[in-house]
Amino acid sequence: MGITTSQPTQSDGPTQIGRNDPAGQQCGATPSDLWGYFGATPIAQPSGPGQKAVTRGLACGQIATIKATSLTPTTVAANTTAEYIFTAVVSTVSVWEVAANDVVFVNKPTSQAGLGIGNVRVASTNSIGLTFSNYTAGTLTPSAQSYGFVAIRGMAPLSAVLTPAAVQPNTTVEQQFNVPGLRTSLVQAIKPTAQAGIDIVGVRAVSANTLGITFTNATAATVTPTAGETYLVFEAAGLDAVNNDLLIQWLSATTVTVATSSIAEQGFTVTNIATTDMLVGVSKPTATATLGIVGFRVSTTSTIGVSFYNASATTTATPPTTDVYTFNIVRPNPAAPLVV
Repeated sequence: MGITTSQPTQSDGPTQIGRNDPAGQQCGATPSDLWGYFGATPIAQPSGPGQKAVTRGLACGQIATIKATSLTPTTVAANTTAEYIFTAVVSTVSVWEVAANDVVFVNKPTSQAGLGIGNVRVASTNSIGLTFSNYTAGTLTPSAQSYGFVAIRGMAPLSAVLTPAAVQPNTTVEQQFNVPGLRTSLVQAIKPTAQAGIDIVGVRAVSANTLGITFTNATAATVTPTAGETYLVFEAAGLDAVNNDLLIQWLSATTVTVATSSIAEQGFTVTNIATTDMLVGVSKPTATATLGIVGFRVSTTSTIGVSFYNASATTTATPPTTDVYTFNIVRPNPAAPLVV
């Protein structure tokens, strides 16, 4: 039912909407009803992450930062793309692993002539697939270095079945798709499979419900992205700092040797840990004979100190280098991870 109003000839004050009902007033009967204000095109009630930070039943909202130390990606042939898959956490006893529907962002710490990074996906549990593009006439090997990854979980992404058009040789092109529910904010789109020659090099929200994906074709032949694939689309219209608890997993490459009947502290370099953070718990995933944890602290900025006691009076003890430690930290004043 439409409501049409005419321009009043004389104003007696602002027009009141509502009828002083003690039960209140409602706009729309269902979330799918379209409403518009101040001349805007009517839309359905937004339900993106800017309105509800996490979706109930999705194991809570989590943002995980992962430092992949000294990755050595495989060589990428000339004028094509190649996906490199790596294990996110090098341990079978880690308490947090990347999983399906996690949205992953990546940072390669240095630029490399001729080489690009595009699609990042969860290939399988605890495995991340990273696609490299080589635009040169010779083979290139991505630098062996420490890559940074951020995985976001608990904010229900959109999914869209897309059938892109062909991409011409040695070029990039943006293709636009209708994705109901998409809002104009920071956007990430994930192609569910790797495809030789094709990569994603740009994603944007063109407008409400319209997604723009820039595809690149690094080959000398026309390539068409696979039709009918379900892309994961993530829009982040502002993430609030709503949790003071931090969970950190850390693999120690070096360990301290603890002398007989004594205590020794081992330092763990954890970037951005502050002296105002409160370390409330440490979990060592395996037991080491005669060795116990008797203390822990944030010793200096970006350093966690764990004190080990060796109960043996005859033999020194050393923690294993394969243990992934879990630190539980309370941060009094967390910063918002994303502000629009």
